[in-house]
Amino acid sequence: MKKTITLFFLITSFVYGQKDERSKLLIPPKQIIRIDYPLFKDFKVKIWNKSRLDIQVSSRSRKTDSLNSSLILEKNSISILEVNQGMYLQLENKYLSILRLEFTLLKSNSLARNIKKKSDPSACFLFRK
Repeated sequence: MKKTITLFFLITSFVYGQKDERSKLLIPPKQIIRIDYPLFKDFKVKIWNKSRLDIQVSSRSRKTDSLNSSLILEKNSISILEVNQGMYLQLENKYLSILRLEFTLLKSNSLARNIKKKSDPSACFLFRK
């Protein structure tokens, strides 16, 4: 009986004790931070603004640094941004104080897009001699 109760409490504490892994980041005044995962084709990022000021968040092209999408993350807010293939994430601090934020990577649908579709049987050829 004691073993089952102990096992029950261990399992419940394990299930409810798990947290998502958040990376904490401090952005110095008047600085721009680039976050890039070159091994990922595309990824989604969930960002928590822990500052008293707004943070400008954008995704940009690796080759040309051109802007793909942008948003202003208001103080104490949460947002999800998708960074497509060939892009990186940019975080900008325009203020004279340090900005704090937390972020985590979310699962992307890139695996579903990378699965090869079966070829059309009418397009297959078989040559015999």
